[in-house]
Amino acid sequence: MKKNSGQIIVLFAFLVVVLMAFSAVIIDGSMLYLKRREMQTAADAAAIAASSVYCQAKNPNNSTISKAIDEGYELASLNGASSSIVS
Repeated sequence: MKKNSGQIIVLFAFLVVVLMAFSAVIIDGSMLYLKRREMQTAADAAAIAASSVYCQAKNPNNSTISKAIDEGYELASLNGASSSIVS
C-alpha cells in the first residue's frame, strides 16, 4: 500500500502542465486568427474605397488613379493596418 502513495500528485502535476500548454496554444491561435481577420477587413475596406473613387470618376486618368490609391491607403490605416503593411 505504501508503494502507491504519492502517485496522484505526480500525475496531477503532469496534467496541469499539459493543460497549461494547450491553453497557451489556444490563446495564441485565437489571437492570430483575430489579427488576420482585422487585416483582411482593412484590406477589403481599402479596396472598396479605392474602387469607389475610381468608378465615380467620369474620365479616369492618372490623377484619379493616384487619388484612389491614396484613399485606399488612408482607409486601410484607419482600419488598423500599420504603415509598414500598407506601403
